[in-house]
Amino acid sequence: MNISMVLTMPDVENSNEPFIVGAIQRVGCRRPETSDTWSRGGLSAKVHLDTGLLGRATRSPDGDQKERFTHHPDTGFAIEGVEIPQWEESRTMLLRAARMVSVLEYVACAIVIGDDDPLALEANINSAVNVFQPRNRLLIDRRVREYDRLRRVHVRN
Repeated sequence: MNISMVLTMPDVENSNEPFIVGAIQRVGCRRPETSDTWSRGGLSAKVHLDTGLLGRATRSPDGDQKERFTHHPDTGFAIEGVEIPQWEESRTMLLRAARMVSVLEYVACAIVIGDDDPLALEANINSAVNVFQPRNRLLIDRRVREYDRLRRVHVRN
């Protein structure tokens, strides 16, 4: 089973049409305890939005040194270059859902991909942007900057 986290928001310059800002793959790890939560030692890898391929994984650093992994540190299984199954179906489902609950605007959704179609496990409007930012560099996207400007989101440099 795969658990991907996907962040959507409205394009305020395009009739609030939702778009996917970024996506990560959560990967469980045994450090210091078994968890797929980034803040508890789990790994997360960028999901390339156009292909569904994973990039290198990282985890929350203990100090100033950021660790990057092409392979799982416990099992040795490949991470980088692995394709998320049913990625296109997941994208379609999320954008359709974002249109249906457009009042929420900024939504992070956990997707579970098992043997059948992808399912939304949970969605929230108070997601930890720090999980997405290191792998997606959110403010590079003009649509994100414009959303932040109009919603008066203050970004620290």
